[in-house]
Order: sequence, then structure tokens, then C-alpha cells
Amino acid sequence: MIDSEKDWNIVKNIIYTYIIQNPVNRTLVLPVLITMAIAKYLEVLGASQTKEISRMIKNGQNDFSTIFIYSLVGIAAIVLVEMQSFLICKAGQSGYRKSNLNTYRYFLDLRPEEFSTVGKGEITSTIARKSQAVQDMIDVLTLNFFPTLLTLFFVSLEVFNGLGIDSAIIINICVILYAVITVRITTWRNSMRKSLIHAQNKASDLLIDGLYNYETIFTYNSEDVELEKYNLSLKNVERHSTDVARSLYILNLAQRSIWWLMSIVLILISIYRADQKATTEQFVFLIYIIGVVVKSLDNFGFMYGKLQAAIINAKLTNLTSRSSANDGYRTAYGFDRVLEVKDLNLEVGSKTILNNASFTIKYGDKVAIIGKNGSGKTTMLKSLVKLVNSKGLIEIDGVSVRDITDVSFKQLISYIPQNVVLFDDTVMANIKYGNSKIYDEEIFRISQELGIHESIIKLEQGYSTRVGEQGKSLSGGERQKVAILRARARNSQILIMDESTSNLDKQSESKIMKSILQDQNTTVLSIIHNMEFLNLFNKILWINEGTITEVQNVEEIDFESWYTNRSVKDVTA
Repeated sequence: MIDSEKDWNIVKNIIYTYIIQNPVNRTLVLPVLITMAIAKYLEVLGASQTKEISRMIKNGQNDFSTIFIYSLVGIAAIVLVEMQSFLICKAGQSGYRKSNLNTYRYFLDLRPEEFSTVGKGEITSTIARKSQAVQDMIDVLTLNFFPTLLTLFFVSLEVFNGLGIDSAIIINICVILYAVITVRITTWRNSMRKSLIHAQNKASDLLIDGLYNYETIFTYNSEDVELEKYNLSLKNVERHSTDVARSLYILNLAQRSIWWLMSIVLILISIYRADQKATTEQFVFLIYIIGVVVKSLDNFGFMYGKLQAAIINAKLTNLTSRSSANDGYRTAYGFDRVLEVKDLNLEVGSKTILNNASFTIKYGDKVAIIGKNGSGKTTMLKSLVKLVNSKGLIEIDGVSVRDITDVSFKQLISYIPQNVVLFDDTVMANIKYGNSKIYDEEIFRISQELGIHESIIKLEQGYSTRVGEQGKSLSGGERQKVAILRARARNSQILIMDESTSNLDKQSESKIMKSILQDQNTTVLSIIHNMEFLNLFNKILWINEGTITEVQNVEEIDFESWYTNRSVKDVTA
């Protein structure tokens, strides 16, 4: 049933992780197996009881005890079958929850360069599919696979005792033939299912991309264009979905043909057996047993398909996560001397952003970063916080950041992007995101120092105002204020700002920048779009044509032609 050793490892890993290691599920295993075995035995035992009922009717008897035993066996089998489902359903739901959480953690642990290659629609569908895969696999193994094995075992014993070895052999041959054909066709169907999943991911990404760009679509009057693009992707989904559905009907045809063939052969053997003709009771017994086998294996194709689909979905997350990659081995307890960048090389695709750039920042420095649009300012800052890959050496107090553990490294730095996205929660919850232990009073104090407090309390519910999905209930400037407060509330020693005040009015921007730059205990690196603030910084780095240079004399710069100004010192030499 399982195609490869790798697939077996996936099944074993799910059993171990979500059943054996789960205390609740582990305690359910033994009682469920006992209940399952008794239920399946009683279900098959019903065939013998049916034979006795048939004999009683044939002989014109009225034996109440036979009817009572038949009824008792049937009711007990029904109750126990449902009881096992009642007990084991908790395992599937628990596995779904734990897998959902683990897969979400997996994506959060991806390295930034890997995360950026995965579409948001693909991430959400992968989390849903992998979680469903775990639940499906647990359900298949506990509610289908093991019960089916028990049923076939007890059926073989009953048929051997009641009809002889030839009938038992015929049933087992048909079961094997049924299983082989089902596996073959289901494997074929799963290749189609892979194509379907890929098409669905593409359609989901396209839909989410359109929703994110609603305003652009609206203002450019391109609704029909986007709908046609989405319709083409849905046609691809429709084609693959149709193939998967049609293959199911082919599977059903093959399965039912095998059962019909088995029934005919067994009946012929019973009628034309040389040594002993079949009695009416045996014929009733045979019909009952065939019904039990067909019922037991009727969902085998669905079960195997579900198992294979679960294995496919379980393989979906195959990127390199930070949790599985080599993390640093040194803990950074603080920053108190110097941050050095040596021979930094950055590339985006085939484009070189920085070439052997070097600079030094001392503790407490206030560093402005200037340069043309597209010169690599943002990419350079992201390299300092490990959001993009870089070649070269970045050291904090003489220790390479590659050797510093991610956890301790992140404690040193707060990063504020230009385009702020907030969590769908309150303003206060977003501010406290980086420091949940900070008191509200401290938040108010920092907010007042930055000149932000008044604008927040003017919101509908002040600090308790919900910001909406991605913070869209707030203006761009309000989102930037929340992000700045969040960074300051974290009280990191290094603050990195990527044009973090670009959406603020001049008065608010001036108040915030002056407040931040007066803090002697915080080292600040900030991309500046408003050149009026340059005199607040003690160091200016100019990024231009793959080099970083340090501006020596701000007063001598003619900002209308500052890209070719000669009053700079090349510090990359």
C-alpha cells in the first residue's frame, strides 16, 4: 500500500508524533483496539447466527433463544463499532490541531529568503492540507485499515469452518486482486491529484494577489483583465478536478466487477461442489459473508486514496527552516562597543547591489543612510537583521552575527520597515508585541515623549481601538506611529529604521526623530528621505553604485547634485 520507504517513514512519523507522543491519544489506543476486535468478531459472527435463523425457518421451528442471540449479537456489534468511532475521533481532531500548529511554526521558522519564495495562498493551503493529512491518516489507520484487517481475518476463519478451504481461498484471492487493482488505479489518481493541488495553489495565489491589489485594479479599471486571468487559472483547476473525478468512476467500476465475479464463483462452487451440495443455510451464510466482505472493503479505494493523499500533503513542506538549519552557537548579552561591516556583497537576482562595502558604527552613533531609489539602502539594512542573505562579515563587538544565536541577536535589534503591516488586534496589543511585560504606564510615557499619545487617544477607542486586517483601519501614518512605539517599547540597543516616518506630517516626524536621536543609549541607523534631519545625525552613509561612502561635511553638500558631490570620503577602499 505504501510506495516507498520514505512514505513509510512519513506514516511512522505521524503515528509516533501524533499518537504515541500524545498522552491523550496514547491512552485511547488499547481500549479502542480491544473494542474494535470484539466488534468485528461479533459482526462476522452474525453470519453463523443468520445460518441458524435460516435453519430454524426451514424446519418450521419457533426458537426464541436463537432470535434473541441473533439480535443481541447484531446490537452488540453496532454499539461497539460506534463506540470505537466515538473514542477514536478525539485522536484525529487532536492530531489536526497539533499538526496545524506545527506547520504554522514550520513556516514561521523558514529563513527569510525561503519564506519570500512561497506565496501566501500556498502557505495557507499547505497548512490546511497538511493538518488535514494528519487527521485523515489517523482516521484511515484507526477507523478503516485495522478494522478491515480484523474483518478479513475473522471472515477467513468463518468461511473455512462453514464452507471449506476452497471458498476461503477464493475470497482471499479476490481480496488480493481487489487490493492490487485499487492500489494501481489510486496511484494513477494521485498523480492527477498532485497536478490538481499545484493548479489550486496557483489559483489561490492569483486570487490573493488580486485582493491585495484591489485599489490598483479599481483605479486602472482592470477588473475584466483580472477576472479573465483568474478564470484561466480556474479552468486549469476544473480540468484537473474532472480528471480526478472520472478516475474515481473507473475505480468503482473495477471494484464492483471483482465483487460480482467473486459472488458468481462462490455460488457456482457451492452449487456444483462434487463432495457436498450446498444447503440453504450455507447459501444464506455465503450471501451474508459476501455482504460483510464487500462492506468492509467498499471504502478501500477511498481509504487508500485518502492515505496516499495524506502522504502527498505531508510532503508539502520541504524548504529549509531555521529550526533545522545551523543556528549560531554564541549568545550575545549586549552591544557596547562597535558594529563592523567588512567586504559586504549583496545581490538581487543578477544585479549587484553592494560590492565589497565596509563601514564601522560605534555604540551610540546616529547614522543616516542616503542614496538614490533602488541603490540598495533597504536591502543593506535587511542584511544587518538577517532578512536577506549577504556575503562578507558583519560583526557585533568582534563576534560574527553568523555565530550569534538568532534569539539573542534579535534581542539586540529593533527593525521598523517602511511599509508597516499590523496584527488584527488592538493598538495596545500591537505596541506590546515585542515586549508583553511592559506596563501600560510606560507605554504612555514613551508615547508622550515621541509626541504620539495625543493622536492615539483621538482614535475611536484610543489604545483599545482594533486596527483591522493588516492594520487597514488606520492611516499609513498611524500605522507607522504604532510600529515606532512598538520598537521603542522593546528598548533594544540598536534601532534600524527604513524610512519609518515617510507617511508622517512634518511636525510629527520632527518630534519623533528628535526624541529618538537624543537617546544616548540607542544606536540608530535610519534611511532618510527628509534631508533637513541630517544635522541630527553624527554620521552619514551614502550608498551609490555599489559602494558605501561616509559624508564628512554636510554643510558643503549641494543636494541638487549631491550624487556627484566630491566632499565625501570613500570608506570602502
